[in-house]
Amino acid sequence: MSILDRYSINRNLKISTKLKEKWADPLFREFMKTRQISKAGSFLVREKNSNSIKKLWKTKEYREKQLEARKNSDQTISDTTKSKISLKLKGRPSPRKGYVFTEEERKRAKMNAEKVWKRPEYRKHFSDLLSGKNNPNWKEGASFLPYSPEFNKKLKEKIKQRDSFKCRYCEKNEGQEKNEDIFHRGLSIHHKDFNKNNNTEENLITSCRRCNMILNFKQLEEIKL
Repeated sequence: MSILDRYSINRNLKISTKLKEKWADPLFREFMKTRQISKAGSFLVREKNSNSIKKLWKTKEYREKQLEARKNSDQTISDTTKSKISLKLKGRPSPRKGYVFTEEERKRAKMNAEKVWKRPEYRKHFSDLLSGKNNPNWKEGASFLPYSPEFNKKLKEKIKQRDSFKCRYCEKNEGQEKNEDIFHRGLSIHHKDFNKNNNTEENLITSCRRCNMILNFKQLEEIKL
């Protein structure tokens, strides 16, 4: 048996089924309770297995085999299991709540996102997933309506200059927005009343793309200007 076959999904499913049958036996459960495993030993075993899996995933052959096995696998999570998982996790705080990402983690996440977005098949899949009526922000095709001619680059720059080139909600500046955005886009201009044809300066406000998205979902209250 090759090392790739040892960790195939189908084999793991068979092992999982056998273990479930064993754990259904009360004698086996009692045996496992009384069995003493040293913490140091169990940690070394887990670390060894983790390193082995990491090495396997670095090989193109193994990744392709795993992806093919997942496509052909008929093993799906039942609605009952999904409900049990949902009830068990309901009310629990997120384990990463309040976690502050380090600068290295942010850079790594940005690099990974850029790699993913360069793949045309992923962009198409993501676009189809959230296009049209599938999008939770769907407003009967309002986004397809064109902006009026006066909403041009000159007007946008004027609004940004008025707002000191900062998001009026989170105070992120133009440089920070370009550095954080995958496509290095700057700050955007938001219509406070969501009307594309109302381009008066009182109705326009500078916002970063994150705040603009939240505003479009109406999850952020308008500030008094």
